[in-house]
Amino acid sequence: MWEQNQIKRTLSAPANLARVQALMREAPELHRTGLADRVCATLDFLDARGRVQRAGCLKALRASERAGQMTLPPARNSPGRGGQGRRLGVAVRHRHGGTGRWNPPRVWMRSCGPSTSSGVRPWGTSD
Repeated sequence: MWEQNQIKRTLSAPANLARVQALMREAPELHRTGLADRVCATLDFLDARGRVQRAGCLKALRASERAGQMTLPPARNSPGRGGQGRRLGVAVRHRHGGTGRWNPPRVWMRSCGPSTSSGVRPWGTSD
């Protein structure tokens, strides 16, 4: 957590904001993720394993944009899809020929009381 706070603090310095704006002028084709990767490499925002801290840098860049310190390239994807994953237009066929509806497997358990001759009954059934 300390490193992420340092990213925002380091990025908000006027000299570093000028460096970020220079990076955007040098490579106008960069999207936000590419820009964040370049900023991380330029300002040494690396984790303990030597990987760029892309998420923390993106968050700090967006905060700088909201504060009016810079204008980022337009977002390519809309952030957050409301928790909905990708949907197929048709039902998925089960590999055994079913309709894709999930039928739970029958689980057998030992009954507390003798309900059958062996004392075993399917789970979820009552006496």
